[in-house]
Amino acid sequence: MSPADSAPPAPKSPEAKAPPTAFGKGFVLDAWYFVALARDIAPAALKRHELLGEPVLVGRTRAGQVYALRDICPHRAAPLSAGRLVEKPGEGETIECCYHGWRFRPDGVCAAIPSLVEAQAYETDRIRVRSYPVRESQGM
Repeated sequence: MSPADSAPPAPKSPEAKAPPTAFGKGFVLDAWYFVALARDIAPAALKRHELLGEPVLVGRTRAGQVYALRDICPHRAAPLSAGRLVEKPGEGETIECCYHGWRFRPDGVCAAIPSLVEAQAYETDRIRVRSYPVRESQGM
């Protein structure tokens, strides 16, 4: 074995640069991003968008409130955008998952799990879908 084989690796030169970041990678996550025009978000419609690689459901209640949620049901990972907006007594307007019917309020809190029976005491409001802050201004 020669001395060169047992020598520790040479330190990188100061001129060595990190490889360039691929386009679309490395964006700041804690910032505001444009997703849709206000006119494209119809009341009671559920629209799927992808923002920084995340599936996002953008919708508007019949009352006009715009909301954004992670477009994945926490129960079985079905896209919430494939569901529908429903209004049930005591719940208000909720997004109903197409798979098992779990319902979520526009703030992401679970409002109901239809398969539960009265004997099952379960706090559904402890289940949440990630919600994102939304701002509607000047038609955007």
